[in-house]
Amino acid sequence: MTYIENIFLCLAIPMILSLFFIKGRSRSYTLFVTIGMGICLLSAYVNSFFMWLYGVDGTVAAIEITPVCEELLKLLPLVFYFLIFDNQMSLTTILDFESMLECETIHLA
Repeated sequence: MTYIENIFLCLAIPMILSLFFIKGRSRSYTLFVTIGMGICLLSAYVNSFFMWLYGVDGTVAAIEITPVCEELLKLLPLVFYFLIFDNQMSLTTILDFESMLECETIHLA
């Protein structure tokens, strides 16, 4: 295990165990903070995979691959939260959000 995995486990295990004792909205916030930490670790593995797949060095990966992977992976828990816990969310809202993302992607390019 690398150092980042050890740090993740040291932070995530107490937060996951605290979910048994927390009630109310604090429980969902703690859950999604823990999921966000896991997504951060997952993005490091995804970035390494794409770096290997395209055969690029660290500089090119940091400029071209990492921002896209990290932003898409950070979006996943948010979409999950809106789909599961927000009763007001509908498919048209999600599609509007996707069109907003496409505009932001075009703006960044």
